[in-house]
Amino acid sequence: MLIEIDGILPVSVNAAYRTWRGRMLISKKGREFKKEIEEVLLAGNYDKVIGEIEMTIEYFFKDKRCRDIDNYQKLLIDTMKDILFEDDKMIYKLNLIKHIGCGYNKIIIEINNI
Repeated sequence: MLIEIDGILPVSVNAAYRTWRGRMLISKKGREFKKEIEEVLLAGNYDKVIGEIEMTIEYFFKDKRCRDIDNYQKLLIDTMKDILFEDDKMIYKLNLIKHIGCGYNKIIIEINNI
């Protein structure tokens, strides 16, 4: 399964979650990102992949700011759970690719059974 999400900038884990009174909560920015991604995925009417999966996430960033590749998949994967696959515990291989300063924001996700 290949999914392309145009124009949405991924939210880093640092911006997606906040601590309040000792509890970890999704921030406003995180909730907005999650809603945008859910709308795209549900509109695509994708079949859920069952069983062990391999996933590749490719990030395209419009600007040239330095970005840590490991900060972006947590909220994205949590949002895809129950829509595209059963649970993130079913991910056995995860590949991450980033492109900096390409002039547009885009996320490409590929999910396959192992």
